[in-house]
Amino acid sequence: MKFFKYLTYSLALMLMVVSCDKNEILYDTEPAPEAEFQLHYFEPVANNASNYIDSVYVNGKKVTCVKGGGNLLPFNAVPSGSVGRFFSAPAGSTKLDLYRKGNLIYSVNINLAKGKQNVIVHDFDKDPIILDNGYPYPHVSGNASAATWGTDSLATIMFVNLMYEETGKPYEGKLQYKWQNPRTKEWENLGNPVAFGEATERCPVLVVKSVFNSSGYCRINYKIFTEDGKELQHFNSSGKNVNYSDYWNAYIGRSYMHFLSGIRTSKSVRVAVKQWTSL
Repeated sequence: MKFFKYLTYSLALMLMVVSCDKNEILYDTEPAPEAEFQLHYFEPVANNASNYIDSVYVNGKKVTCVKGGGNLLPFNAVPSGSVGRFFSAPAGSTKLDLYRKGNLIYSVNINLAKGKQNVIVHDFDKDPIILDNGYPYPHVSGNASAATWGTDSLATIMFVNLMYEETGKPYEGKLQYKWQNPRTKEWENLGNPVAFGEATERCPVLVVKSVFNSSGYCRINYKIFTEDGKELQHFNSSGKNVNYSDYWNAYIGRSYMHFLSGIRTSKSVRVAVKQWTSL
């Protein structure tokens, strides 16, 4: 009886081994994406329907379209809809295709690094500009200090120079972005001067809360200076040269990108800064 008992155990064990060998459990998995990017469209053209991008394909896959994520308008970006969204792709070569009214108008292979980046299309005859996104963003709500005491705190800004001098010709000099400290009213440099296609680091700016019991925001004024120390001038809607100046509201703890775009000598595609909220 013991012989048959041990024989039964042995046969059962052999069947288990054979079963495992012939029916290996496999999981349908893919490597996790290593690169993330936001796509910005900054061709210096009029913002009208004839210049909208209807569909965006990444590696042959449609990621946004008129009936899906909507149009990609000049001086805007995708993915949109909420803060901090990125497309994902494997690090290395990535195919990017843009369509307008069903026609392929831009097709390029780009090289994406591991991590987050911003891909900027500014000329359909040239490769896009690829900038490091600066992630992880600086922690701007740390311990109290002379800069953050009381109701004051910080936000961060990255300035990107995409200004053209005339159609088809980027501005050749470097530009210094300045912000007005809302507490001292002094004008301070935001990073170092940058040339076309370059960006500053994410630099802190002081946010003085306008309402104490709130999340906190304030207006911050901005100016731009050329390499000779003069204020940047550009055409207004009347074709008159005027000094650049603008303002944006900044919220405590937020991280922004400021894109300078347009054509300096154009009264139709005028110079302006577009604010993109990164966080």
